[in-house]
Amino acid sequence: MDLKFAAEIHRVGLEVEYFTVKDVIQWTDQLIEELDHPPYELIDVSLAVNQHSADVRSKLKLIKGEVDDTFTVKVILGLIHRYLIESRDFSSVEYMLSMVNDLPVGDSEFANELDWLMELKFLAHSDILGNLEDARKGIEKFLEQFSGYEKYYTPENTVVS
Repeated sequence: MDLKFAAEIHRVGLEVEYFTVKDVIQWTDQLIEELDHPPYELIDVSLAVNQHSADVRSKLKLIKGEVDDTFTVKVILGLIHRYLIESRDFSSVEYMLSMVNDLPVGDSEFANELDWLMELKFLAHSDILGNLEDARKGIEKFLEQFSGYEKYYTPENTVVS
């Protein structure tokens, strides 16, 4: 896995609260132990133990490299889908999706679909249109399309090439 890509998965995951600061620090600490010459930016993230999430995200953004933002978000959505299957915690998933909805996705069709789903959930919650069960089914269906993307990030395989 490319270091910039792994860093972006953690940065975006932290932004949508899929990951915690503690998760990110554990990832960087493990990676630093595995690398012969870890980059300074990674060490800087590792030392951000008592910093706010926004500060850690800023440090992750400084890791050098190129990454496809849309692909990164799709991987996060794949991870959120897996989380939903394992936990059935719609409340957390809906919150994470609302945070994803605020990201610059770069894929207008995908962004529009997510925006529409979040609007339908709001309308159902407000008893204006539809019902919450249908909104949840729509969210599940939306997330299913990303069910293969979580394979691009696994906690057990964070060794960077």
